[in-house]
Amino acid sequence: MLKAGVKRMWMYKAVGLFVFLVAPVLISQSNLPEGVSGIVIDEDTGRPVEGAFVVLRDYQQLTQSYVSSKWESPTAADGSFTFVVRKGCYDILVSANARFLPFAKRICSRAEPAERPLVLTIKLKADPHPILLQR
Repeated sequence: MLKAGVKRMWMYKAVGLFVFLVAPVLISQSNLPEGVSGIVIDEDTGRPVEGAFVVLRDYQQLTQSYVSSKWESPTAADGSFTFVVRKGCYDILVSANARFLPFAKRICSRAEPAERPLVLTIKLKADPHPILLQR
């Protein structure tokens, strides 16, 4: 009877030590930063759209402070953009020049260590009725 009690106590200590050492690592990995990147292209021609404005917003937050300047960027010459975010869901908004309609979509970042970062291909549609500003 005494041996069973000692073995059980040793098992509880081992499990407790394991949880104490491993749980913080698992919890912190769920909040690791991840890259969300992509390319913005013209749907008709397949060419990259340079200078399109891309904004990410954590839609679960209620204040403007969650539309951070680190989550807004113009696209590069090759139409690419990259953001570093935490695991979660975001609204992505893309606006280019008057030739294109704006784009909006909700995306979810996985941020799992074994998975690849989220890579998006955003195809902007031509505006069928562009309004050209005249001076």
